[in-house]
Amino acid sequence: PKEVANDPKVASVVADEMAILTADQKKLKLRLQALDDLKKLLQSEIDSLQKKIVNQQRQVDLAKEQLSGIGSLAQKGLVVNTRVLTSQQTIADLEGQILDYDTAILTAKQSISKANQDAIDLENTQNASLAADRQQVEADLSATMLKMNMQTGLMAEAMSGNPALQRYRDGEEPTMSFALVRVVDGKTSEIAASEDTPVLPGDVIKVKLAPMASQ
Repeated sequence: PKEVANDPKVASVVADEMAILTADQKKLKLRLQALDDLKKLLQSEIDSLQKKIVNQQRQVDLAKEQLSGIGSLAQKGLVVNTRVLTSQQTIADLEGQILDYDTAILTAKQSISKANQDAIDLENTQNASLAADRQQVEADLSATMLKMNMQTGLMAEAMSGNPALQRYRDGEEPTMSFALVRVVDGKTSEIAASEDTPVLPGDVIKVKLAPMASQ
């Protein structure tokens, strides 16, 4: 509304809200970028582990071929059984390393899935926060407009019932004074105030129109 848009206080509030929104968006962007970097790092680790598995499997295949040859010689008594046991242990170690690589790949994939979910949660939280802030701002604006309309109505009613105030309708700017009626330690006192004076719970605001100079 024009009345609200022209209020310098509203402009200040809007500027503050925009600054907060910009900061939140920047923070979200940085966190999403960090998650994206993490996913790239994990994917690189997965690629490296998969290459290691391929190389390790080749070593297993070669060791099995060697064991097959040694086994035949061992059956003929041409090779001691120690070499057979050593080859079998080597194969077991190599296959154990492959299993470790597979486990590491699974863990990395789970971490990538978690990073994806974290990114979705961050965006959902940001959107929910923006929606809540928008609803609050709209509610505040509605309350402000209602208050302004009530004040305008009261002013119009006061002017219509007081001939001395009719000249305000001709465009003359009224001069208003403010006061707060405050109860302290059971005693009521009236305190001079301005538009920027803080209002405490229980205060009653009094607004008076200064008498106009006679013409």
